[in-house]
Amino acid sequence: MPAKRVLTAILFLVTQTVLAQSVLTGTVVDQENNPVSGASVLLQKENQKKVTDGNGKFSFTTTGIGTDCNLTTHTGKIIYRDRILFLQNPELQKVNLEIFNLSGQRISILFDGVLEPGLHRFRIAQDITNQTVLFRWKTAHAAYVYKITTAGNAALQWSSGKPSEKKRASAPAIDRLVVTHMDYDDVIVPVTTYNDEIRVEMNHGKLSLDYLNLFRLKDTLWNSAHELILSLDSIADHRCCCQCLCAWEGFAEIFFTLTSGGKKQQIRFSTYDSLDIEASGYRLAIGNVSPECPKNQESGYAGYTVQIGLTPVDNPRSFLFLNQREEVDMQSVSGTGCAALCIDFPTYSYNAEKRLLRGIVPQLNDSVQIIFGSGTYMTSGGLGSGAASVLYGVKSIPWNNHKITINKFENDGSVEVMYSGETFVLSAGDRKAYEAVEMDTSEDCVLQITTRSTLVNYGFLYPWQISPDRYR
Repeated sequence: MPAKRVLTAILFLVTQTVLAQSVLTGTVVDQENNPVSGASVLLQKENQKKVTDGNGKFSFTTTGIGTDCNLTTHTGKIIYRDRILFLQNPELQKVNLEIFNLSGQRISILFDGVLEPGLHRFRIAQDITNQTVLFRWKTAHAAYVYKITTAGNAALQWSSGKPSEKKRASAPAIDRLVVTHMDYDDVIVPVTTYNDEIRVEMNHGKLSLDYLNLFRLKDTLWNSAHELILSLDSIADHRCCCQCLCAWEGFAEIFFTLTSGGKKQQIRFSTYDSLDIEASGYRLAIGNVSPECPKNQESGYAGYTVQIGLTPVDNPRSFLFLNQREEVDMQSVSGTGCAALCIDFPTYSYNAEKRLLRGIVPQLNDSVQIIFGSGTYMTSGGLGSGAASVLYGVKSIPWNNHKITINKFENDGSVEVMYSGETFVLSAGDRKAYEAVEMDTSEDCVLQITTRSTLVNYGFLYPWQISPDRYR
C-alpha cells in the first residue's frame, strides 16, 4: 500500500503543462520543379489551412501543448520518468506494450497479455537507455505510438498507427499535410516534426469528377482519391477538312485508357454515334473536340484538345443551375448632370442550347447542391454599359444572397424561392420574370431606371456540362 501511494503521488506531480511554438515551412512544386502557387495546404491535426504564395511557399506556426513527461488519451494515461513507464489502464483488457527503434525493428516486449485496470509500471532496460525509441501501446480498440528519449524525463510525442515492420521505415508521423490544387491531383504528406522544411511534389494533373477535363494527345490525369487514371492515347479525325467541300461531314474517333482500381480498360468515343459511354462504373461524356474541323490533314493531332467529363454511375454528380439575370435600362428624363453607370466584371456564360456553363466556377465539393448565377447587364442605348456576374456554390438550404432566398430544394429539381417579395415554386425548366420602374431624382438630374429581372431554373448539369476557365 505505501508503494501505491508513492506512485499515485508521482502521477499527479508530473503534470505541469508547457507550451512550445514550432514553425513548419515548405514549398509546393510541380513535376518540372516549378513552384505551384494557389495550392491549399491543410495541416490536418492542427486544423490550420494556408495557401501557397507566388513562389509555392507556405508556413505554419504551431503551439504544441504537452507535458514534460506524461500524456493522456481516451485509452488511458502514460508517464515516462527515470527509465520507468507508468501506465494508467482504464479497464480490464488485452494489452500489448512494445519498444521499437526508429527503423521499425522491435527491440523489447514490455508486456503482452490481459492487464488489470489501474496504475502499472514498466522499467526500460539499461541497454536501450540514452536513445530515442518508439513505444507502442496496443489494445483491441486502438494502437498508439509514442516517441521517447530514454534519458531523464523526456517529453512524449504522439503519433497514430504503429511502427513499420520494414527495416528502413521512417519516423512515425505526428500529423499530415493535405495539399490540393485545381490543376493537380491531391497529395498527402506525413509530418514527423513541426520544426521542419517540407517539399511537396504535385506530379500529376487532376482528373475532376465535377468539371470538364481538358486533354491533349498523350495527356494523363489522376484522381487518387477514387483510384482513377485517364489517358488520351490517340485521335483519328475523319471529318471533312475546313477548306473542303464534302457530301458528309465525317466523324472523329478518340481513344482513351481508363484505369480504375488498378484495372485498365480501353475506351473509344466517336463524334458520330458514341459521345457518352459507361465504363468501370463511371459514365464518361465528350464535351468538345477542338478544332471543329481539320485545318490541315498533314499537321497531325498535336494541337488537338478534347474535353471529357465523368461521374459515378451509381451516385452521379449533378448540380441544379439556377440563374438570376437583371437587365437595367437608365434613361435621362431631365437635367444635364446625369452620369452614366459603367460596370465590368462578367465571370460566366451559359449556352442554353448546348447546356454548357463556362466561366469562373465555385469549388464544387460534395456539399454543393445548387449553382446559383447572378448577373446585372446594362442595356445599350441607356446611360450605362457593361455587365457583372458571379456564380455561387449553394451548400445548405435555406440560402440567400440579399436578392433571392432559396427555401427548399427537391430531388426533382424544383425549388421554393422568395424573389422580389414573392414566394413561389420554380420547377426545372421554368422561369419567372419581373419588371420594375423607379425614378431617381437629384439636384440636376432625373433618371428613369427600368429593371427587368428573370429567374430561370435550368435543371441539373453534369460534370461534362461545366467548363471552368478559373475557380474561386
